[in-house]
Amino acid sequence: MDHISDLPDELLHGILSRLRSFPAAVRTSRLSRRWCRVWASVPDITLVSDLIHQGTSFLDMVDAALAAYSADPPVTLRNVKISMPYHNDQAGRVSAWLLFASQRVAGKLDLRVDLAYHKQLPDEIDLPPFKRAMGIALALGAHFHLRLSPVGVFAALVDLNITLATMDARELEVLVSSQCPRLRNLTLMHVTLVNGSDLSISSATLRRLKFHALETRHLDVSAPNLEEVKVRYVADVHVAAPNLAELVLAKIRQFVFADAVGHLRRLEVTQCSAMAPLMRQLDMVDELRLQAPIGEEEFKRFMDDTNNLPKCDSLSVSSYPHRTLPSVLHLLRRVSSIKKLVILLSHPTDPCSLACACRSPHSAMAHDITLESLENIEFHLFRRGEEYVEILKHLLSIPTVRKLKSVSVHVSCAHHPASLRNKISNKVRRMCPPNITVEVKCIFICEV
Repeated sequence: MDHISDLPDELLHGILSRLRSFPAAVRTSRLSRRWCRVWASVPDITLVSDLIHQGTSFLDMVDAALAAYSADPPVTLRNVKISMPYHNDQAGRVSAWLLFASQRVAGKLDLRVDLAYHKQLPDEIDLPPFKRAMGIALALGAHFHLRLSPVGVFAALVDLNITLATMDARELEVLVSSQCPRLRNLTLMHVTLVNGSDLSISSATLRRLKFHALETRHLDVSAPNLEEVKVRYVADVHVAAPNLAELVLAKIRQFVFADAVGHLRRLEVTQCSAMAPLMRQLDMVDELRLQAPIGEEEFKRFMDDTNNLPKCDSLSVSSYPHRTLPSVLHLLRRVSSIKKLVILLSHPTDPCSLACACRSPHSAMAHDITLESLENIEFHLFRRGEEYVEILKHLLSIPTVRKLKSVSVHVSCAHHPASLRNKISNKVRRMCPPNITVEVKCIFICEV
């Protein structure tokens, strides 16, 4: 007897979902008349490359699957994932998929169209309003121009992630500011904006913003509940967010707080000419992350821009090996109250000239540094090297380092991680007093 076929649809849906293969779920329609259309009411759809069969195109298979779901009665979908890693120039079909998802999805849509070439004239794709979807993730490629409807509301949308697409700046402003009343998380990465190099975003509900859009000269953000901002490659950034707690900036020329923030939970700055005025606006940063640049002029500017730093509990410094020691000692003179120091040693580069700021006699002196609160030192090595030894030796020589509890070393290696771990551990233990805990972790990486 076929007892499984007697189960209610909800349990059969659970069985088909655990197959983790949409084609396998479709093939269950051959089992019996009871199973004929059970798969077409499963609330989760995953259509990826394993759906392709000999003689059938991926596009046709997606169309057929969605058509089966379009029959009455309509099925509400929790999640729809479509990934098309092929050279298909079919913008019309992608627009139809988006229209289908806008009518059925009440959970999340994840649509990825990875085309390997860049067209001079992008194809247009329409993004209709989604009344019930809570999450939308689109990775389309710059060869697709995502057109946004000026009418309609994304009433339930909480998370919006758009990667690699061309968009109209004014349409994007209307979408975020007027059409998404519940939006909390917005990610725009490698997006090309047209019809305007200035972008203004206003949202009463936005909590997290991650932004990297090409051709953007000025970004203006007004969001009273915004807590996290990550911005890359924008000339000028103006943020009105009194509740901002985390800020990550890369390649920013000017950054302005519209409100007196004063304190941040986390601040990460990479190659920003806005660094010096930004630091002057802050009194306290719990976790401060800085990256020393590679160029000699840029490094000199970095040293000048970090002469005044806010108080912080944790300092993280990323640098190239020959500049790490002067960078760390320079910064420690400015933030003497830190409890944790994290040092990331990047891959080596060509030695700098004798005139570089890192070669000044004062750059390697530690006698004028006070670190009475330092408890933890952590190294991250991306290759086998001895640079960390010199840095640790200088840090341990500072007389005021009395509260140090632990020294840890994390190293990436491609050969013999166990022997390397023992070697580093023995070396560090010989340098440290016996009351300090030493921990060494070797992360195995595969060299191609």
